[in-house]
Amino acid sequence: MPKRIEKLTNVEVLKGFVIGSSSKSSYQISDLADLKNLERLSIHIGSGAIIDENEFESLKGLSKLEHLIISWGVCGTRYTDDIRISLLSNLKKLHLDEDFPEESIPRLLKPTNLPVSLKDLNLAGGKLASMDHGKLDHSDSCKLEIIHLKYLKHLIVDPEKLQTLFPSSVYVEIKDLQNLLYHEWIKDEER
Repeated sequence: MPKRIEKLTNVEVLKGFVIGSSSKSSYQISDLADLKNLERLSIHIGSGAIIDENEFESLKGLSKLEHLIISWGVCGTRYTDDIRISLLSNLKKLHLDEDFPEESIPRLLKPTNLPVSLKDLNLAGGKLASMDHGKLDHSDSCKLEIIHLKYLKHLIVDPEKLQTLFPSSVYVEIKDLQNLLYHEWIKDEER
């Protein structure tokens, strides 16, 4: 990774951006603020990562960003509760992978906080135990169409309730959860 990554203003895809402890990496999310052409970004929050509360706010200027992947190499809710992650209004795909530290759905995934443009949500691995966000009718906000829930050994999901929680969904894939080994639902192929 170049020392002055902010100089790469024409980059459209950046995979493997690692935020580690200050001794391992001096990179911060704010280093990406000038990458205005970025369409796809993957961020790994490493163990010992030092993240300021408003660090993710610097992504707001990335108006072309459509696909965001965040993975964790750390445990603890301070990486999702105390950090304000504002999802961009044009984001289409969000993947939260590898050791997602929350047990319940965090603020950033509540339907009223999801951008209307978001169509694809992928949650894989971690401690998530509930998808219930407490509101059944949010047709005015969230338009999520595709949901992938994988390798969440603490999560118990009722596929019918999931479709009620996310009424715009047209495809749901569930794999290796506490109560389901595999379930696939496609809207036009009701089972």
